[in-house]
Amino acid sequence: MANPVPVSSLDRTARISGLMFLLSLVVPTLGWTQALAKLVVPGNVVETGRNVAAHPLLFRAGILGEILTSIVVLVLASALYRLLESVDRPLASMALHLKLVEGGLWAVIALGHVAALRAVTEQGASAVLSRGEMGAMVGLLLVSHMPLTAVPGVFLGLSLVVFLSLLFRSGYVPRGLAAFGVLSYALVFLYDSLLIASPSCAANVAVQVVGWGPSVLFELVAGPWLLLRGVSAPRASPPEVTA
Repeated sequence: MANPVPVSSLDRTARISGLMFLLSLVVPTLGWTQALAKLVVPGNVVETGRNVAAHPLLFRAGILGEILTSIVVLVLASALYRLLESVDRPLASMALHLKLVEGGLWAVIALGHVAALRAVTEQGASAVLSRGEMGAMVGLLLVSHMPLTAVPGVFLGLSLVVFLSLLFRSGYVPRGLAAFGVLSYALVFLYDSLLIASPSCAANVAVQVVGWGPSVLFELVAGPWLLLRGVSAPRASPPEVTA
């Protein structure tokens, strides 16, 4: 184990981690439910594309939500690495890099949506394809939002399984809570992998609840815990007595 970090520094980092856990739940949820989902017409990509063209500000709000999600993911990655590097630096570094990929993928999704919006709103954008064809393509992109976000979701699951395994080892929070987090994000990894491999199977409501429900519960408990209580520093081992 690396040199221990001062408890006051760990507390600050833990509180940042707790806040980011809460924001990582709230920001993408609001971005989808209050913006992007309102534009989607289930099973109709043409009407969805028309909604995007007719309500560009709402679509831009969804894009901002994706950018904010990327930022939250990157800050959480940095905070968790700082919190847990003293437990096992190589594993913490691996989890950090997985989480950085997740944050980068959210930024790529936002970039794709910016390009899609320009395709249906900019003058002269229909030089190659008709406006209707472009609208249908944009509608297809938005209707496919959940399978697209499954890709960063795979990295989310993997990274937090590693980070929370280190949190379990650290003793900074109750081990039962950390163990529940490991299980929760293992389910996220499995669910998002299933969503990519078999979208029809992943569309089952019961499968969705099992795949994502435990992680939502974990974030609702662990976020406030870390934000309000910080961490409990493990007791130092007593010095060995030599003969």
